[in-house]
Amino acid sequence: MRFDSDYMFWVVLDPEPSSVEADILYQASLADLDLQFKGGLKIERNPTLFTEKHEAEIEAFGRMVTYVV
Repeated sequence: MRFDSDYMFWVVLDPEPSSVEADILYQASLADLDLQFKGGLKIERNPTLFTEKHEAEIEAFGRMVTYVV
């Protein structure tokens, strides 16, 4: 399957100490992600793309409950 730069994915990131759900689970296109990386998003946050919201929510929840400060 091919996705263009405007297709909206669900993005999940590793949480940080002050993260809330909106910080680690949101929708973005590939063009948006390009801008986020240019603005300081680091690969160390393990950004993961999902096409299904439910799958992204499960992943985000799992990352939040296993996050150790």
